[in-house]
Amino acid sequence: DGDVKVGASGQPCTPERAGSMHYNASDGRLYLCTGNELVKLKVCSTGCEDPAQTACGEEVTDECGDQCGGSGTGLNATQCGVAASFEPCGAEVKDACHNVCPQSGQALNVAACQSPEDVPCGAAINDPCGNSCGTVGSGLAQSQCGQAAEVPCGESVVDSCGNACGEEGSLCTTGVCNGGQCTAINTPGSILSGSEFIAPPVSGYSQCAGFTNTSSWDIVTTDWLHTCASSATWLVHVYNGDNVVFEDTFPGFTSGEVQNNMSGCDDSGYGTCGKSSAQGSGRALLVYKPTNGNGGCHGDDNSSGAMRVSVSTDGNNMGNNYLFVGGRRHGGGTRSHAHGEQPDSEIRFPGGGTWNGCGDDARVPYSVAIYIQN
Repeated sequence: DGDVKVGASGQPCTPERAGSMHYNASDGRLYLCTGNELVKLKVCSTGCEDPAQTACGEEVTDECGDQCGGSGTGLNATQCGVAASFEPCGAEVKDACHNVCPQSGQALNVAACQSPEDVPCGAAINDPCGNSCGTVGSGLAQSQCGQAAEVPCGESVVDSCGNACGEEGSLCTTGVCNGGQCTAINTPGSILSGSEFIAPPVSGYSQCAGFTNTSSWDIVTTDWLHTCASSATWLVHVYNGDNVVFEDTFPGFTSGEVQNNMSGCDDSGYGTCGKSSAQGSGRALLVYKPTNGNGGCHGDDNSSGAMRVSVSTDGNNMGNNYLFVGGRRHGGGTRSHAHGEQPDSEIRFPGGGTWNGCGDDARVPYSVAIYIQN
């Protein structure tokens, strides 16, 4: 009938039998003798693959790779990858045979882009796949909100898009921000007109008080420095013209403490009446009660609106003043020793060492300024 039947002798492969074949019934395989060894002969089925097991669009073949006619309808991973790059982010992806792919769309999905108002100011807006939406946020960006101390008093603190950050600026070059306005330096009417001293600005601080020692009585009332009442750090400057000749910082005096209602401080300025330097200079700032009783000549020669920078917070340690500021007594009188009856005696600054208040002069036509930290 034309078929060839291969025998199953199973004889050993020798050089003399090179080229001979036999069939092994136990494993159903054909073997060829090369003269040195037996090698298996591989055969393939002529049965065609199921189209559903062949990737969509690819030719259906038998095991031998011969085309059977028709195309596969199974999932085509290559088509899925291509389709995903065109479908909107998050959308379902199918191959050409409408099989659902395991991945979702990766192309720009405008509908998935957030509204600019919901994204912080200036931040790029992307869809969930990271595709740029072509716009930036305009919503509040707290990280862009500046420090209130760097924004003019009363103005809203805003981000770069102009969104209000929920607080107002407190920056004043002179005076203190109160109710959205910069107050005047010194308590109104407390310093002689023309003697108020607007000091050079200091970064991070606002001036709250200051005057120049002239040939007139410059301190009019005892509360000239009460505009500085604050728990924030005080900065004390003495100026010769625009040149700073003295500088130190101290913990702030609150509204009660500027009246020197400090525990342990009596009406004559004795006791613990001061605060030590915040920068560790070893100096101390003492603020007198407006009704100070003038307990002696050592540094409290005049008492109206008086303050002194001394070697100790203890008011009993009199004299030893690096700086003394004070006008006539609250009742209008003066002390005659150490030129205390002279109008130009309101600032005593030896410029080195300390003033003892009992005989030294130390009067200077300088200016004193007090700042509080923003």
